[in-house]
Amino acid sequence: MNDSNKRASLSSPDPTPSTQPRRSPGLGEVVVTAVELRKSFGDTQALAGASLAARSGEIHAIVGENGSGKSTLIKILAGIYGPDSGHTEVLGRSSAGMSPADILDLGLATVFQEVLVAEGASVADNIFAGYDGTFRRRVSRGEKLQRTGSLLSQLTGHDVDPTVPAGSLSLGDRQWVTIARAMARAPRVLILDESTSALDLSGTASLLRELERLKEEGVCVILVTHRIAELSVFADRATVLRDGATTTTLEKSQISEQSLLELMGGRAPAAKGHAASTRPVNPEPGEALVDASAIKLAADAEPIELTLRAGEIVGLAGLEGHGQGDLIEVLAGIRRPVAGEIRTRLPAAADGKSRRGGIAYVSGDRKRVGVFPEMSILENFGLPTYRAHTTAGMIRWRDVRGALERFREQLGLRMGKPRASIGSLSGGNQQKVLIARWLAAEPRVLLLDDPTRGVDAATKSDLHGRFRQFAREEGMGIILLSTEIEELLEVCDRILVMRKGSVAAELRGDAGEDKILASMFGVEGIDDVLAAEREATGSKETS
Repeated sequence: MNDSNKRASLSSPDPTPSTQPRRSPGLGEVVVTAVELRKSFGDTQALAGASLAARSGEIHAIVGENGSGKSTLIKILAGIYGPDSGHTEVLGRSSAGMSPADILDLGLATVFQEVLVAEGASVADNIFAGYDGTFRRRVSRGEKLQRTGSLLSQLTGHDVDPTVPAGSLSLGDRQWVTIARAMARAPRVLILDESTSALDLSGTASLLRELERLKEEGVCVILVTHRIAELSVFADRATVLRDGATTTTLEKSQISEQSLLELMGGRAPAAKGHAASTRPVNPEPGEALVDASAIKLAADAEPIELTLRAGEIVGLAGLEGHGQGDLIEVLAGIRRPVAGEIRTRLPAAADGKSRRGGIAYVSGDRKRVGVFPEMSILENFGLPTYRAHTTAGMIRWRDVRGALERFREQLGLRMGKPRASIGSLSGGNQQKVLIARWLAAEPRVLLLDDPTRGVDAATKSDLHGRFRQFAREEGMGIILLSTEIEELLEVCDRILVMRKGSVAAELRGDAGEDKILASMFGVEGIDDVLAAEREATGSKETS
């Protein structure tokens, strides 16, 4: 069975799937249209004239800075919102008044920005959610389990038990569940809103290869991503949003990192490369703030020794599941190591009391650990610093608003009224609130778990400068876990590469990308990396 036939049998929702690959209604036809969409939420205008025309058999990117309206546009196409004005068509039919279920049945499936799973339900039940009728199963339980296991194995390159609760999976595997749920419907239009942001390097490469196969079958893939460097390789066209309006649509030959960033926000990117970084590392870090001695993350893992000093930024790299997430949670006190000891050497605050021991932790899992959705932007921001703004048991909200306003300017936070629900913000702007609230706490140690996930390129650059400022000028010690190697090279003084639950290599921040990749895959050089990645993902491509 060839690849396209095999995948059709795995993903088709019909109990007796066709052995023929899916076909679009005429390769190259416009299958999704949005014309002059406008949408407001109270005082916030999310869309102010957004238009889009996406074709079958293409990967069409939607790009823009945080708050530019990308997610609102996606939710209108998916039937979650109705526009205030303008109109949309999907596969030749007006989608006005259609419910999300109607649009899904029509052939448009969406993977939303947040990793949306029913955590207590099994992986298989998550993938087939909403598929069965009220009184009759369209697919037997055994067939659901078989299809789920096969599809996730094909997508992830490793086995995922379809019977376990989805909430027990890693963030990356939960993201794969949401992607598999959409693909199981055999859509003719697939929309992915920041779906690579929760995936590591290998997972992102696997997904992009899968999208290329869908494109070859005539599927229209609409991709929203802040990883701009991916687009010049994979996108056939790109529509740019700015302040809720479409500025232009670029053809493939026009797509570059520089052109996209300039159109999005009027900025050109700093020069980057895949060789060694020219950014100077900190040659003389200060006193030790945290000592981790003989830390074991698993019984069979090698012990880890780590000292974090004032004024330095230490990066954590690795493929998903190799321990970097566990290590940062151990340092944050969220989980206990199998063995070992962590000692902190942090001075007390001015009032003689330590705020979380002087350690602040920003989780990469915004939905589960970060935001409190029932609370306002102001309340979410002020959580760690209420004590500093309280007199006689009363919170001085004016002071909290003043602090929020300062970070609003520094981080380019796009928001309406501070008392609005944090859910009214885009995912990237929610992430900025989380980062701002811990920066406002002025910790001595800052632990960052993929903190720029879902953040636009311009703000990411600003945050990098902010992190370096806190380390160099204020003596903060920072540990940064990132799924993006370029980010680690841009920010860190040294990088610890995790493999099999331990530190496989410690590299200076001016090391080359090829050295980091080789250490992640446990091989000697970049040629071996490419071979190992092909083997891990089952790719038949040649370099």
